[in-house]
Amino acid sequence: DSITEAYLGTVMGEPQKQATEGIPAVLSEMAQSESFHPLVLAIAGDQTQHLLYRLQHGELPSSISQDENAIFVIHIGTNNIGKGHLPEKTVDGIVAVTSYVLSNTAGQIILVEILPRGDGSKKYPRLCPPQCDSY
Repeated sequence: DSITEAYLGTVMGEPQKQATEGIPAVLSEMAQSESFHPLVLAIAGDQTQHLLYRLQHGELPSSISQDENAIFVIHIGTNNIGKGHLPEKTVDGIVAVTSYVLSNTAGQIILVEILPRGDGSKKYPRLCPPQCDSY
């Protein structure tokens, strides 16, 4: 998502110095370690189905996917919520991404919980009820 993509200094693949000021330096400092070689696949606005599609169509290099020492950090889902997807469907997407990574890599996974959104009080009253009555 945009938070993770900011480590690259970009938003939607375009350089954005003001929006990401100082953030790429954090990644660069962390990458000074010989054992830390990050591959950031995030795109601002990414939703679970977008990431899953890209993974299924070769975005994850085999040199990394077959590395037993690789650690895959999955941090996705907030943009699904932001676009009005209900929690259950968002979780289904997170599970699909995680299952794909588990089935197609040799490393370990860190699954990061969805960060709180500041727009929830505006979005959910339009969806609930009736869609949220079952939750």
